Amino acid sequence: PVRPMSSNRHCTGKAPGTPSGTRGSGGSVSPAAPQSPSDLLSMLASQATSVSYPPKGYFDYVDNVPADPSVQVFGVPLEELVTRKGGADAVNNVPVMLHRCFESLEKGCDTDGIFRISGRPSHITELHVLFNSGKPVELARYSVHEITVVVKKFFNELPEPLLPHDQIGHISVDDPAKAVRHLRRFLRTLPETRIAVLHALLRVVHVIEQHKDANHMDSESLSIIFGPMLCRTVCKTAEDAQEVNRINKLVELLILSFDKVFEIENLE
Repeated sequence: PVRPMSSNRHCTGKAPGTPSGTRGSGGSVSPAAPQSPSDLLSMLASQATSVSYPPKGYFDYVDNVPADPSVQVFGVPLEELVTRKGGADAVNNVPVMLHRCFESLEKGCDTDGIFRISGRPSHITELHVLFNSGKPVELARYSVHEITVVVKKFFNELPEPLLPHDQIGHISVDDPAKAVRHLRRFLRTLPETRIAVLHALLRVVHVIEQHKDANHMDSESLSIIFGPMLCRTVCKTAEDAQEVNRINKLVELLILSFDKVFEIENLE
């Protein structure tokens, strides 16, 4: 992908081939909204990587760039992604985009603060747009932190959470062995695609946890990130906070007991 080029010039807020932006109340020029993924990538490539990058208001436009439904990956049901093009966009029932990201993250599992630290916003946006527009992606050009942000964005934008709270909320964590048995029975009720994606994700997270001495991300730290993301738990009251904590403990058990939970062939 084309990366933003270094420059000492201030950002103009104008992408090649697009009309001039509008002047705000403060007299500054806001960039014109891109009308396609190509416009957005052009805007990325045209701006400097100085402190003035990106131009003010730039990210307000990102979510409004239309995506081609035939290649879009964010906000699309898993079953649709893995069956698209006769399964050509999937590897073992896992969307290709996720499969590639997981491979990179496993290689970078020692990275300090993995899944906690963010990356450069312009690179994150570029990676998101490239994946969502079906363009070639050279993941080696992006940092581990930038890839993790895109992965989290993928799961946060799924139409349905991977671990619906109404399906696992009854599982108690007071008895870990019993909880593992309940989780195994729960997996048996899921569609094959969802099991495959959960397995692939939690396998990588399990590997990351095993390298906690290097990356400083133990099971508790990871569960705080993945609990709300996988279950879509919301914390607004003290009672909500208790439930969020309980779900996080359940996700932590999934991470620590990954091998036991995902012995699919021996589910009871």
